[in-house]
Amino acid sequence: MRSWLRNRRPTSISLTSISLAPLSPPELDGRITPFAGTVACCWRISACLQELVLIVEEIDGRIDAGETPTMNDATDSHERYTHLDGLRGVAAFIVLIYHLIYFFFTPFIESDPTDFWVRIVASSPLAGIYNGRFSVWIFFVLSGFVLSIGVSRSGQSLLALLPKRYVRLTLPILATSLIAFLLIRLDLTWNLAVADVAPGMGQYYPADFRPSLWDVISDSLFRTYLTGQSAFNGVLWSMKVEIAGSLLVFLVWKICPTRLWRVAVCLCLTVGLCFLKKSSTLQGLQLFPCGILLFDLVTVRDRRSRWLNWSPITGFFVLLLGVSLGGWLVKDPALPGAHLIFTWLLNPIMDIKRFEAQQIGAVLVVAALCLTPAFRQPLSGPLVRWLGQISFPLYLIHGIVIASVGCFVLAHMMPKFGYVVAASAATAVSVACSLIVAALLVPLVEQSAIRLSHRLALWIESLAERRRAFR
Repeated sequence: MRSWLRNRRPTSISLTSISLAPLSPPELDGRITPFAGTVACCWRISACLQELVLIVEEIDGRIDAGETPTMNDATDSHERYTHLDGLRGVAAFIVLIYHLIYFFFTPFIESDPTDFWVRIVASSPLAGIYNGRFSVWIFFVLSGFVLSIGVSRSGQSLLALLPKRYVRLTLPILATSLIAFLLIRLDLTWNLAVADVAPGMGQYYPADFRPSLWDVISDSLFRTYLTGQSAFNGVLWSMKVEIAGSLLVFLVWKICPTRLWRVAVCLCLTVGLCFLKKSSTLQGLQLFPCGILLFDLVTVRDRRSRWLNWSPITGFFVLLLGVSLGGWLVKDPALPGAHLIFTWLLNPIMDIKRFEAQQIGAVLVVAALCLTPAFRQPLSGPLVRWLGQISFPLYLIHGIVIASVGCFVLAHMMPKFGYVVAASAATAVSVACSLIVAALLVPLVEQSAIRLSHRLALWIESLAERRRAFR
């Protein structure tokens, strides 16, 4: 039977290839009975299901063959943007380090540290290397860039793109939230045991937090996107911005297919969204149009000329400027840095605060890495690319690992070895466990989410094609 089905494989994956005309049922010796009618109906349904199986297999074959670009494998016919995957991986790792510092070595990220040497470090460009909020801004710029690659090549409708993006984000969120739910219900979270020495951890999972399974499902499927908050995972605040920014990118590409109009609209959106209130849960939304602008800039350079290729010196200067702005953590830095551009030169003209400066720094970092060929090779190495492959699971799971494994190590080692040694050991164990769990989630959850999202988009496109065919 299966070989017979494969021999009848349709040449098109459109649902219009399914024939709804009466098919020939098994021979019933001319008897017209209710039983015969039921058998005939079941025969027709089974035939339609057989055609659907062929369509799904055809879709799987196209996905496995790589005909549909994925968000983690942005390509074109001339160039692979593997360095952007590497940058995404480095940014996710920085978020992990930032939260470890936030929970276990808090003075290094305070806005007004009292210790002299801590203030020196927090005022230097080194702060840009461990500022997690700065890395999230980089994520948003990269999302605008990478989504533009996919939209410009897929030709899919908005009706298919948005559900595809939703499934791509939601399935990993749901999986990691279920992990947090199980740890909470099994009393395997140790954050309350170290609340006295690590106050930030005491607020991660409160003592009276006993969620139900419906809480996990509703939180993952819609509450996170609507409120920008999650009771299971603190990093999910960014998902509201991510889904809104994705919709914004799709709308810009569908409304403005020509580059000139797209650039004009993105410039207006970037300026207009900068006036969002600091308390808004959509902070950073203006970085998605910046990603579209960078994509158009890079594609113009690749297709027409090389005058936009920056030299290593120019790229290094822009990169250093961006990292310095991203490291603006202290209100009044003890060292001179890029923040002086805003505090001394531009203050009479515009009032730019630390978050705005960090967002500008994120755009500069991504621009430097996109326009400086010398920077692509270091971000295309095997280790960095591996970090890029596990970046989304790593971003989602690391807070849960810190609240369980990291706090367990800290609580059991601190009475014997003191806080510094115990916190250092907890940091090392949390990093190792986060990387391992994230790597396991890639084949178990990440790849399935990507495949399912592409199947859903192709199915929606097929339904739309069928509807057009019946008109």
